[in-house]
Amino acid sequence: MAVEAAIELFVCDTCRYRPDQRECEGRSGGVQLAEHLERQLSDAPMAGVQLRRVSCLMACSRHCTVHIRSAGKFGYLIGDFPPDAASAATVLTYVDLYRQSDTGQVPYRSWPQAIKGHFIARTPP
Repeated sequence: MAVEAAIELFVCDTCRYRPDQRECEGRSGGVQLAEHLERQLSDAPMAGVQLRRVSCLMACSRHCTVHIRSAGKFGYLIGDFPPDAASAATVLTYVDLYRQSDTGQVPYRSWPQAIKGHFIARTPP
């Protein structure tokens, strides 16, 4: 199992949560999701995972998007998440499975139920 390469976790901080809503509680949905991810990674660090906020992953119709990538592995763009702690936990569960994979491909049967239906794109290694 490959755990050596750094995993980059990009979170769009300009994503809104609903199409009719730019901000919630004064912060975009993307910022809120990023905050939940940062908090959970702070509470339970994951070796080699680097979280980065980015402005716009150009998946605006699929709010609260995250891009997971690592050198030599497939990358994944996932979205349509509510900006909450449960979504952050789901993303991090998947990131841990991704981290353990040699290719970045995680068998479907291993996916957390809450991640199914959230994949937007797969990018080549």
